[in-house]
Amino acid sequence: MKKLIALGLALPLMLAACGDADAPENDVEEEAALDQEAAAPAIDLSGEWQVIAHNSVKLPSVFPAIATFDGEGGMTVNSTCVTMNFALNREGNMIAPEFLGKDTSGCGRPQTDGELLIEEVVPQSNILADTGHELMISGPGGTLRLARPAATVDEASSEG
Repeated sequence: MKKLIALGLALPLMLAACGDADAPENDVEEEAALDQEAAAPAIDLSGEWQVIAHNSVKLPSVFPAIATFDGEGGMTVNSTCVTMNFALNREGNMIAPEFLGKDTSGCGRPQTDGELLIEEVVPQSNILADTGHELMISGPGGTLRLARPAATVDEASSEG
């Protein structure tokens, strides 16, 4: 029985060693093709995204938080009285956000739990993902789920 197990383990190794000896060891074209396949498609961050949930808990929309992204890796989140700025430091779908500050001037109310949550979670995030209908920003602090605001979706569907 031990001989059969040893043969079963050795046979795949022998077959791998007997591969195509004429094949080049470093095929640059194949490596470039693999790199292109491995690269994640760019996520379209244009327009506005409403922060709708943290993990599976829906955020109240009394003071909606709207995120916009600039072409230089910046993310701004605005609600009725708070503007938060982040640098995403993005490489593909990986991010290393930095909290750049906030402006609460002229606001007569304290920050909402949702606004405080965004301020806390974004800097801890390390992944940006597009599910096809939502944008997710995830990390040790949890996952923020963002969706296109209803007005933006309605406008896009009426244009088509």
